[in-house]
Amino acid sequence: MSCPAPRSTDICWPVPPTPLQIAVERQTIDEGSSQARERLNSLCERLSVGAGTSREKDYVSDLQSSCNSLALQKTTFQVRAHTPSNELSLLLERYLDSCRLLFKSLNAIFHTLVQSGDLIASQTSQSPRIPPMFWLRQLNRDRFNSLSQDWKAVVIKYGLAVTELHRARRLCALSSHPNELAEELCNRGHQNWEPINHPETLLLEAESGLLVREVQEEIAKQMRCPPNNANSVMQLNMGEGKSSVIVPIIAASLAQGEL
Repeated sequence: MSCPAPRSTDICWPVPPTPLQIAVERQTIDEGSSQARERLNSLCERLSVGAGTSREKDYVSDLQSSCNSLALQKTTFQVRAHTPSNELSLLLERYLDSCRLLFKSLNAIFHTLVQSGDLIASQTSQSPRIPPMFWLRQLNRDRFNSLSQDWKAVVIKYGLAVTELHRARRLCALSSHPNELAEELCNRGHQNWEPINHPETLLLEAESGLLVREVQEEIAKQMRCPPNNANSVMQLNMGEGKSSVIVPIIAASLAQGEL
């Protein structure tokens, strides 16, 4: 971009909305869990009796460890019951309005910045009309690397506003589903990675309307930078976002941009 980026001292940036303060508690799922553990342990015992080779024994041992880990993860999140549903919905709607206002304010700032580049075009209402997608495209690696540090900070700010707006919409849509709502509340995003270091991941979030979970970023980190630059082979559970999140993150990070 040829025009200078707006600095904090030049423009009064809108304040991001206050994070939601909704109590979430973890509960253990007991229904059918003990029976399932007994059946899995029984299966492992039968396989252990029939295991003859070292590979078969290793397989049974790994299966038993996997079953034990599964038993420890039989937990779920839930919004505390003392939060009235009508009050909860109102709180989520207010948060969504705040996110919309932030997004609208950022667009207004950028619009003013573009207009200031050509006074005559601005006065005659002939200045270019730049859609939000233009600013998001600056998160593409080829464009992002050519930006100044000031512009990088501004574009990251814009991308974060978009992802938070998407999250606010998801929260409102889940207001009548306590378990799913609690899981979404627990995923605040960008806790174990910096968007400035991975702008292509932030672009994926903004365009796809998702928020990368911490465990997904941990897996992606191991696959982006495996120890000693060796090949990386990962076994992932079904429904954990392999195709929709993890693989696109890694592909965008490792792609060279050449055929």
